[in-house]
Amino acid sequence: MKEQVKEVIDGIEYGLYPISPFKSAPVLTRLLKVFGTSLLKIIIGATKNDKKSSGKSLLDSDMSEVLPQLTEGLESLFEKIGENDIEYFAKKLLCEDHFFADGKKINNLDIYMQDKSVFHLLKLVKFSLMANYKDFLAGNLDGAS
Repeated sequence: MKEQVKEVIDGIEYGLYPISPFKSAPVLTRLLKVFGTSLLKIIIGATKNDKKSSGKSLLDSDMSEVLPQLTEGLESLFEKIGENDIEYFAKKLLCEDHFFADGKKINNLDIYMQDKSVFHLLKLVKFSLMANYKDFLAGNLDGAS
């Protein structure tokens, strides 16, 4: 088994053993179908130079300048994401035999998440993506919170 990856999220130390490549490959395929081109458009939009702002990167610009340029990527993302996609990713990547909170195994993700927020769930999904696909994502999610 791979080494456990740990991260503190909202004051809780989570531990996650990455799932096997055979289990993670179908999840990655779905991830790319849903987010692939949308994320690429957002990343390209956020990193290309803005001629009106003295050639500085959009990442260094005011958010009011950045958002209009990222709209196309965001619209594409929201058109593709289905109502069950986040739950699918969470349940596939936060497997009961691989996922721990403060050292205790999470046996039922639905029950565990009952008193948590949707933002907490999104942070857990991000953590699980980094734990399972860090080599593939090459740091693109490191700055996302």
